[in-house]
Amino acid sequence: MPEAALLRAGHTHLYPGATLRAATALRAGDEVLIEFSDLGAAAGRVEAVDTGGATLAVQAHRTARGADVAARRWRIEPGAGAAEGTPTWRVRRRIPDQP
Repeated sequence: MPEAALLRAGHTHLYPGATLRAATALRAGDEVLIEFSDLGAAAGRVEAVDTGGATLAVQAHRTARGADVAARRWRIEPGAGAAEGTPTWRVRRRIPDQP
């Protein structure tokens, strides 16, 4: 079973404008572990990757302070470091739940 890709978030949660650093490039289908700045963590999966970015599905999790966060999907796009070869991402927007 492949190891999950590590994404390090620059904050304690995700929101539009939040940044993520990756150790490797992301591919559709990759399982990820998101490590937040407070050392809380959440599991997720890269659902799709295209030329403009990727769709990241994050499972429900509990923050380090004990707040429950519902599962959410996010549109992420290459961040400022992407041009220099550093896999960085910026959260663009939340993708609404589908009925």
